[in-house]
Amino acid sequence: MELRRKYIFSISLIILIFGLIRVYFYVQNDQYEDIILTDQMMNEFRQIAWSTLDASEKEYVIIEPHEAEVELIQLDQSSLIHPKYKKIKIGNKVDIQVDQIAEKKLMKMKSEGKSAVKVTLTTKFDSWLGSYTVVIDPKSRYAVGFYPLL
Repeated sequence: MELRRKYIFSISLIILIFGLIRVYFYVQNDQYEDIILTDQMMNEFRQIAWSTLDASEKEYVIIEPHEAEVELIQLDQSSLIHPKYKKIKIGNKVDIQVDQIAEKKLMKMKSEGKSAVKVTLTTKFDSWLGSYTVVIDPKSRYAVGFYPLL
């Protein structure tokens, strides 16, 4: 009887340890995998991407904003994503500066291996340079970067 009790205790302890290990790794890898992109969310991300483009960039988009491709992507240190930039007019010149908020968010997301939303807007130069592809933080709904054109 005593041996059976020890056996049951040992098995219970092993199950508990494996359960705790699983919970630990789930918390460590707290990604956005639980996000299910609904139609409403995808439309919201499309609008965010569209509003990120300036008027001269919008001229080259050959699809309607609601037709843009939306998908969840996994970021890592090797992701070829550049931080979002701002165009600032100084007199007659236009200066391009990196959006500091976007750069910090993007670097943090890459270092933590977070997921992001990628919105692809087809342009008339896709065969040469590629599409406009905007990367958005799904949690804050902030456009953090873009894939560079070739």
